[in-house]
Amino acid sequence: MDSTQSGDGMNLLPSQRFNELLGQVKRERVTKFSMIEEALLDWLWCVDGYRINGSVPSDFGTRRSAASEEARNGAFYRTRGDRLADVLLALLRNRCGVNLAPRSRVKGFSQEHQIDIAWSPEDGPILADPVVCCEVKILGAPSDGTKPDRSIRSDWTNRRKELKFQAADLKLFQGREDPNIRNWDQWRASVPPRVYTIWAGRIFSRTDAEYMTDQARDLTDTYLDGVGVFPFAPNETNTAYRALNDGRSVRGRLTHVDTILDRMQADIERYATTP
Repeated sequence: MDSTQSGDGMNLLPSQRFNELLGQVKRERVTKFSMIEEALLDWLWCVDGYRINGSVPSDFGTRRSAASEEARNGAFYRTRGDRLADVLLALLRNRCGVNLAPRSRVKGFSQEHQIDIAWSPEDGPILADPVVCCEVKILGAPSDGTKPDRSIRSDWTNRRKELKFQAADLKLFQGREDPNIRNWDQWRASVPPRVYTIWAGRIFSRTDAEYMTDQARDLTDTYLDGVGVFPFAPNETNTAYRALNDGRSVRGRLTHVDTILDRMQADIERYATTP
């Protein structure tokens, strides 16, 4: 029998939890991330239960002899980011009524990029002129019994470099004919695409949540058009996850996931309604 962390939901596989969540978003035409936070956290708690136990859900892929159990565990755990992107994309579709592209190839100045969520008025196998691009990250993980807890800070330096390069490269492609790149901050704010990131993180201390918000604001001040953060941690009884970004501070409001979705919606609607 599949096992998860102790607490509610012992009888549901992660895929079942996720399908219920995504089905709710589509069926009820949910538009606010805050409305599905608890269901999302239930799913993440279930996923992390398998990591802690060093197991893989029975319905995840096939047990090939060439793939070690450790490799299957890693492959299963890496699906978190794609699934979160699927939820965010469904929320945006409900908001805007347009066909956003998941995990699309997008033209950059020096190379193509695979983007988790993108929208362009022109469909195609490779998007050349998207209006909005958004990368989705989940960092931080509990111990799997063979490796220690993994902090959100462990991978962030490399992820931050990737995000900065990607944002600059995407904007340089669409602004390549612009002869007026004088002031970087003014130029990047005016040239498409609008580039966003939504970063969820399993944290181990309140300072980690503050770190996520600080990093989000730094990226917005230098390269990206907005970064939303969603820090979460076990509750006091270690029976479920709870969200830690309550949006009461100014910085918290600026980096709340719904704030970033609002901005993306406004960007899309501005171009979608232009004759």
